Amino acid sequence: MKKLVIVIPAHNEEEIIEKNITKVINFLKKQNLSVNWNILVAENGSKDKTVQILKKMPKLKYITTMSTGF
Repeated sequence: MKKLVIVIPAHNEEEIIEKNITKVINFLKKQNLSVNWNILVAENGSKDKTVQILKKMPKLKYITTMSTGF
């Protein structure tokens, strides 16, 4: 079976991250896709509660990266 991974970048997004990911999940569910899908959030060293929110959300994985100053 095919696989689809949606990658979402995030940095200090505590006010909108849950709402936006929920929208993406709802959209994907409505599409009746014949693929397995996952959401991967690339969290970039947020100083707010972004990571705590991500830990509570189902159907996604997150990784923390650190900006190199580009």
